[in-house]
Amino acid sequence: LRMMQSHSPGRRQDDGICPGVPLCRSPARQAARADCIMASMGGAGIACGSQGAGFRFVSASEATMSPTLPDDVRHLVERDRLRLLYAQASGSIVISAAAAIGLVLSAGAPATAAGALWWGAAYLFMMLVRALLLGAYVVKMRRGGGDSDPAAVQRWSMTYQLLVLLAGGLFALWPPLFFPEMDALHRLTSTVILGSLAGGSIAILSVERGLALAYGALLILSYSVMLIAIGGFGERVCGALGLLYMFAMVFSVGRTHRSIMESLVLSHQNATLAERLNGQ
Repeated sequence: LRMMQSHSPGRRQDDGICPGVPLCRSPARQAARADCIMASMGGAGIACGSQGAGFRFVSASEATMSPTLPDDVRHLVERDRLRLLYAQASGSIVISAAAAIGLVLSAGAPATAAGALWWGAAYLFMMLVRALLLGAYVVKMRRGGGDSDPAAVQRWSMTYQLLVLLAGGLFALWPPLFFPEMDALHRLTSTVILGSLAGGSIAILSVERGLALAYGALLILSYSVMLIAIGGFGERVCGALGLLYMFAMVFSVGRTHRSIMESLVLSHQNATLAERLNGQ
C-alpha cells in the first residue's frame, strides 16, 4: 500500500504484478489493473480508485472458492475450515451426549424406556467414536503434518462429517421408534431438546454448509413430521413451527457460511498480495 501511494498519478509505473499496465493514470487503466490483479489473486486484490488514498480493496464475495482461486490459497482455506470443525468438536460431543441422555429420560412409559436405553447406548458409543477421532486429530496435529496436504485435509474432514451425519441419523430414528408410545408431554419435551440442539449445532457447522443443512434436517424434520402425523392440534402446530424453523435455518446457514468463507478467502488472498507487493 505504501508503495502504491508513493507513486505520482502522472507517472507511468507498474508494480511488477501486472507488467505494462501503469498505476492509476486513467479510468480505463484503473479498470485494467483491477481486472489484472483480480485474475492474479483469484478474485481479490487492491485496485486504484478515485477517492480517499487512491486505492480500494476488491471484494471476493463473487469469487469465494472459485475455480480461479490459487491452489495454495484454496488449501489454506480448506485447512482453516477443518480446524474450525475440530475446534468445536469437544463441546459438540458433550452437548450431544447430554441431549441424548435427556431424550432417554423423557421416554416416559416403561416399555418405551427399555428400547430408549438401547438407543442411548448406541448414541453414546457414536460419541465415543467421535471423541477417539478428535483425539487422533489432536495427536497428529501436535506431531505435525495433520493437515499439511490437501489429501489429509479431505480425509479428516470427510471422516468427521460422516460421524456427525451418523449421529444425526440416530436422532432422526427417535420419533418413528418411540413417539407412537409416548404421551404428548414427552413428545414435546423430546422436540424441544432436539430443536435446541439443532439451533446450536447448525451455527457451529455452518463452515460446512451441506453438513449443517443435512444435520439440521435430520434433527428437525423427523420430529416435525411425526408431530403433524400422530399428534393432537397443539402438537401439529408445534410440528408446523418446526418446519418453519428449518426453512429459516436454510437462509441463516447460507448467510453464515458465506460470511465465514469470504473472511477465510480474503485473509489469505490479502496476505499473499501483501507478500508480493513487499517483494517489489
